[in-house]
Amino acid sequence: MFLEEYPQQTKPPVFENDQYAKITRLSHTYNNPNWSYQYHLHKNETEFIYIAGGKGTFSINTNFYHVSKGNILIVEKGAIHSLISDKDAPLDCWTCAAYESRDSYAIDPVYFS
Repeated sequence: MFLEEYPQQTKPPVFENDQYAKITRLSHTYNNPNWSYQYHLHKNETEFIYIAGGKGTFSINTNFYHVSKGNILIVEKGAIHSLISDKDAPLDCWTCAAYESRDSYAIDPVYFS
């Protein structure tokens, strides 16, 4: 088959009004059985949390989530949240925080098929 056989598809942007995602923070926390983070919120950032291993409990607003390897959490801006790592299976997690921006040096918008 040739690429010409597939019509060009128009895909909607993930962010509205020509906004881009600007990454403000990327962190990796692992191998700390006493790790916890008290209740807090981010006024302008959305957090994306990938659980690479271990176990823990996240509280987001009034809901509790028991997480383990392979889980992904999205904490929207303004949501109050906290976390506690499991002492026997410490969390191994990656956290990326981003906010919408019109800056030209921000990450290009992502399109889904």
